[in-house]
Amino acid sequence: MAHCGDSVLFDSGGAPLSTTALNLFRERHGDLREGYGLTETASLTHFDTEGSERSIGTVGGPMPNVKVRFTHKQSTTRLELSSPNAGRRLLVSGEVMPPGDWLNTGDNAIIDQEGRLRILGRSDDARIQGLWPRDTLDAIGPILGSRCALVQHPSESSVQISLLSDLSVDEQGRLLKAVSNIFCTDRLNVAVRGRTSIIASRKLARQPMSDGQQES
Repeated sequence: MAHCGDSVLFDSGGAPLSTTALNLFRERHGDLREGYGLTETASLTHFDTEGSERSIGTVGGPMPNVKVRFTHKQSTTRLELSSPNAGRRLLVSGEVMPPGDWLNTGDNAIIDQEGRLRILGRSDDARIQGLWPRDTLDAIGPILGSRCALVQHPSESSVQISLLSDLSVDEQGRLLKAVSNIFCTDRLNVAVRGRTSIIASRKLARQPMSDGQQES
C-alpha cells in the first residue's frame, strides 16, 4: 500500500490500537485516527478530530448530543453512553425499550483533561498495579509493529496476549520480557497465543431487568 498523501483520512473503529501501530501507519501510509461506536447498537459516538500527538491513543471527543457517564465498580470505570443514533434495546419478551436510555458499553474508559475518551479495556479486565490492557498494549507495541493483538487482564495476576499471526520463539521471549518490565515483575502469569481469533465481542452482554426479564 503506497503512501496516500495529506488528502486522505483513515478511520479505525477498532480501538484501542497501540500508539506504535498508529505512528507506523501515519508514517508509511497516511493520517490514521481512532473513532468509537458500538457495532451492534450505536453508530459513531466519538472521533479524534484533532489528530495530534496529544490525542493519539484516544478516540477523541463526543459527537453532537452524545453524553458519557461512568459507573464505578471494584475500582473500574465502566463507560455508559447516551446517543441520538443509538439503537433501541429489545427485550426477550419482544418489548422495545424507550429511546434515550443509557447504553452499557462493556468497556472501561476515562476522559482526559481535554475531554477525549480513552479506552482502557473490557469490563471483565482487571487493573494490574494501576495499569490496564491499554497500557500493556502500548508497552508491547514496538515488538508487534503493525500486527493486530488482543490484550486482556483476566485477573490481577494474569495477562493474555492473542495475535492473528504466528510468533517466533524470539518474539515470544521479547513479549514476555516487555510485560515483565512494564509491571516490574516476573511473577505474572503471561500467556502469549499466536495465530488465533482475537475477536472478543461481548458488547451486548445480557443483563437482568428490574421486572425479571432480560435484554436480548
